[in-house]
Amino acid sequence: LEKKATTEQATILATRFIKDTYALAQQGSKGVAWIVEDEDTLVYLLGSIHVGTPDLYPLNEQLVTAFDESDALLVEVDLLDMEGMENYIEEGMYTDGSTVQDDVTPETYAKLEQVAELYSLPMEQLGLYKPNMLSGTLDLLLLADSFGMNPEELSRHGIDMYFLLNALLQEKPVIELEGIQAQGDMFNSLSPEAQEQQLLVSIDSILQPAEVSTAEVMEQWLAYWKQGDVEAFAKSFQESLGEPSEFNEMLIGKRDEQMAQKLIKLLEEEEGTYFVVVGAGHFVADKNIRYHLEQNGYDVEPFYQ
Repeated sequence: LEKKATTEQATILATRFIKDTYALAQQGSKGVAWIVEDEDTLVYLLGSIHVGTPDLYPLNEQLVTAFDESDALLVEVDLLDMEGMENYIEEGMYTDGSTVQDDVTPETYAKLEQVAELYSLPMEQLGLYKPNMLSGTLDLLLLADSFGMNPEELSRHGIDMYFLLNALLQEKPVIELEGIQAQGDMFNSLSPEAQEQQLLVSIDSILQPAEVSTAEVMEQWLAYWKQGDVEAFAKSFQESLGEPSEFNEMLIGKRDEQMAQKLIKLLEEEEGTYFVVVGAGHFVADKNIRYHLEQNGYDVEPFYQ
């Protein structure tokens, strides 16, 4: 104590102090979480938000302990698989000389040009991305701009990334429920009309924001997630889906059943404790993962009793 601490030592000390203070006060972000188990397998289910802000952390000590005591982490996609991510990006780009202008209507392309001008992005670069990849990129740009962060920072603070990094530090096995290739195939399987429609949704959220903007909805989700308010989160998420569409059916319906079947197989065939982190929508939408588990005879209980 007589010596001056280095910046690194002071940072570590401050971080530990904050975590310990939150733990003693039983504070920290709770998340939306559940438990399902059988006689020899315990599975924690945590709904994730794929982007985040620094004030999401620290997490509730009870949630962190559950992760620490788990034998493996299960996620939709291992975001730390750099080779897989690079392949995903490559498949989302044109390589045959064509551009997005060839796949969308003149009206949609004109709107995309407005977005490019707004963000000072060269159309030559944007035009190389297929509609699905463009849609996700524009969504992230809009949120990053609204939160005063760059896209990389926003993604780095996502719940998935937090647990993936901690799994890496703890040398905890990571199991993919889908994988980046499978997700890419699902998006690419959408009809050209559905892909353009989703791109238009992303463009219009920038050029013609709704009364409640995308950023405001995300702020609600982050607040509900921190509070552990499952009911409010579910209501807000379901309202955000809008009308039934080919995109929504791909995004939620089919995937929920497939992921639930993999969890059922885990419960039936494996022993131990597992920590599952997938998008929160997969636990609160209609006929979600919890629904399919319950339909197969499992009791899904709230994590916080």
